[in-house]
Amino acid sequence: MSYECETCTKCFGSQHAADQHMEAVEHWPYKCEACDFTYATPQAARVHMDNKNHWRVHFCHPCGKGFQNDNNYRMHMNSRIHQSMGVPCPYCQANYATASAVVNHLESNKCPNAVNVNRETIHRFLQQHDISGSVVKKLLTFRDERPSDNSASTQRAWNGSGYEYYLCHRTFNKAASLGQHLSSAAHQQKIYNCPSPTCQRDFISLTGLSQHFESESCGYTRFADVQRAVGNLISGGRSSQRLLGFQ
Repeated sequence: MSYECETCTKCFGSQHAADQHMEAVEHWPYKCEACDFTYATPQAARVHMDNKNHWRVHFCHPCGKGFQNDNNYRMHMNSRIHQSMGVPCPYCQANYATASAVVNHLESNKCPNAVNVNRETIHRFLQQHDISGSVVKKLLTFRDERPSDNSASTQRAWNGSGYEYYLCHRTFNKAASLGQHLSSAAHQQKIYNCPSPTCQRDFISLTGLSQHFESESCGYTRFADVQRAVGNLISGGRSSQRLLGFQ
């Protein structure tokens, strides 16, 4: 019985001898996409290509880096490395690398020229424009989820051993820790949904929805379109409303 090399026509009397040959002359069947290295298993080839950025199917020539799949490649191309700081906040004109960064800047109430703009006010504004509910979910109620600064409310949360939130019954040693929990995403409602009929994922913030669009994961819109539309969207422009399917 003879054992063939996986790459050339040589035959050997044992598999061990064939393996020794393939190791010596790099005739393993699984090749790196970018260099001449070969490997005995596809897993070993993938490890090498990951470590060396030798993926060629999804390859960034300016950076000399390759990526294992299309999603990782798109994320790299849409990152700050390749996107200039050119998406301005419509209020303070500070520039950001992506549209979702501008939305987060506003939703988190960090814009010095828009002190009354936050996640809740943006939601109410878009709710007025999205009559058909393409993006803004039609909820029976919407809680104002901003933590209260009322000291009496904080004291009522004290259960004798810590500050307890009545909805999840988590207890915190400090009132400030309870406040951080309240302002986190833990209890926020999912108030937006992707308008794509084949996706319809839910999101707790416009930032999350914007990042979803930018990833192009559901194919609803293109990254560049999101970047152009964000300022117009926050100001109620019609082109952005058409992008999101508003009536």
